[in-house]
Amino acid sequence: PDNDEPGFRLSGRVKAVLSGLVKAVRVVDVPQGKPDGWDAADAIDAGEDVTAYLGAAKRKKLPVLSVSDLEGLEPPEWLIEGVLVKGGLSTLFAPAETFKSFIALDMALSISAGQSWRGKETIAGPVVYLIGEGVAGWPARVFTWLKHRHEGETPEFFTIPTSLQLNESEDASALIEVVTEHCKSPSMIVVDTLARNFGGGDENSTQDMNAFVRSIDQIREATGAHIMLVHHTGKDTERGGRGSSVLRAALDTEMQCVRDDPDAYDVTLKITKQKDIEKADPIHFEMVKSEAVHPKTGEVIFSLIPVLKDGPAAAPKFNHGDNKLLDYLKERTRSTKECAQYLSISERGARKKLRRLEELGQIFSSSADGASFWNFYDIWDKGGTEE
Repeated sequence: PDNDEPGFRLSGRVKAVLSGLVKAVRVVDVPQGKPDGWDAADAIDAGEDVTAYLGAAKRKKLPVLSVSDLEGLEPPEWLIEGVLVKGGLSTLFAPAETFKSFIALDMALSISAGQSWRGKETIAGPVVYLIGEGVAGWPARVFTWLKHRHEGETPEFFTIPTSLQLNESEDASALIEVVTEHCKSPSMIVVDTLARNFGGGDENSTQDMNAFVRSIDQIREATGAHIMLVHHTGKDTERGGRGSSVLRAALDTEMQCVRDDPDAYDVTLKITKQKDIEKADPIHFEMVKSEAVHPKTGEVIFSLIPVLKDGPAAAPKFNHGDNKLLDYLKERTRSTKECAQYLSISERGARKKLRRLEELGQIFSSSADGASFWNFYDIWDKGGTEE
């Protein structure tokens, strides 16, 4: 391919497709010093020996780092501050009816919309979501979230409404091709659920799970995206996500949704594994029924949106300044500067108050032209679909 960004992306897609058909594929890097747009045809026209380039690429070069080299390595970046690592692998596991897909969607849409997630900074970027079940109710979840949690341009959020066999390289290659076609640099790919996208193998088989993890690593390498697997537990929920331990060993982050009272709409997100990094504290949510209007049909639709709580049984505590600020934001979207002027305090002090209200799930932030804007988060009566 040409020596430019479209050419590099094309080579990645071609490699992904061929990897499902042959034993091994290697991309030959363009020699240093070649101009933009240069390719093998230009080399042939100039009388260069193309086979020499191929010969130089026969042996795989392995990186070797000294102790001093390690000093220059950058620490992992957070995709979601304190929760998910950029380019990593995670699972979100729980039994049925614990709102795990709602939590996964909340994270995914926050990233694609360029917004913080419940007071935690994110790295904005396109997100691809594989939804293998519950497709009929999916638009209501997305449109309701966008109505209550986002203002501005439509985020780069893509849904693949089918299941794949990701323990086979052919389907992994097909996914890579679709993702790279629609997203220049995807931040996240969500696979919901692992079971619906595992294929014909046995989740408990070490061999089959190794094949699945290899395919997931292939997708991560080709796209640079963090991959989150929404997963079920086995009969014993205390043992974590079901299946071979090969999966857990490969994870950067493992999360669990816990719903102690099946009649309540409260759920706690726990970090049960965080590789090389201290685990964050549990995050408590209340699932709140919210209303929106379908943009095409005009039909009123409902879905659940997770709203932060202080603790398992605690309601948010507001002081007079909080209530004054909330009333101000109910009128319309405000900038940090406007809020500071309204409260007659510094922008730093206003930002601190705004962040606290965001962490309590009462407001959400968006950004434009380098400035932060704040929006009141409407909430409705509890209830709705639980899956």
